[in-house]
Amino acid sequence: MEKPRGPIPRSRIEGLSDLIFGLALSIGAISLIAQPPATPDDMNSRIITFIFNFVILIAVWLQYTMIMSRLPVESGAVVLANIILLLLIILVAYLNIGIHYVKPPLPIPANTPLSEYSSQLYAIDLAGMVGILAVLAHILTREEKHLVPQEYLSKVKVTRNLLIFFAILFLFTALPQAWDWKVWEIPIRFLAWWIPLIGTIYLDVQTFWKPKV
Repeated sequence: MEKPRGPIPRSRIEGLSDLIFGLALSIGAISLIAQPPATPDDMNSRIITFIFNFVILIAVWLQYTMIMSRLPVESGAVVLANIILLLLIILVAYLNIGIHYVKPPLPIPANTPLSEYSSQLYAIDLAGMVGILAVLAHILTREEKHLVPQEYLSKVKVTRNLLIFFAILFLFTALPQAWDWKVWEIPIRFLAWWIPLIGTIYLDVQTFWKPKV
């Protein structure tokens, strides 16, 4: 018996997702050449901004790809989660442009209202992205759906729990106090971002479940 198709073919969703991720990366690259740097320090700060945003998007894309490789798209909730995630991905590339770094090579942001506001929205955006990944990973853990082999179920749950923690941490960094509190002249907001960034990279390099064959 032929399996009923979802409201949107998987290939269309995957194609759109790849396009959006590619567009977000392109926006970051275009921002490098939109305004030529005036000094070497200015060039270094722009490169730091681009690298950070690039790694964030690639880490999210890898997690998204691994999760969606096993997630059915028949559910309207899954389609809606994908749409919201893609919107947040485009916004994160735009918001990152408003954050200006000074005193390279350390990622110290400029103490301006624009950097503060942009970084606050950036943190909320990142929290939304990681939170949606956590929701999609949670769907994989529902045993009655048999989406993941039993021997890998516990590892998927660990992934889900870590993504939830990262989303909460990003939300914490969006608080105004996270901009005022500083360590080594760097706001806690920026230092805390490295925790979920490194953690998500760690999740990416781990084999939590076997690929579909």
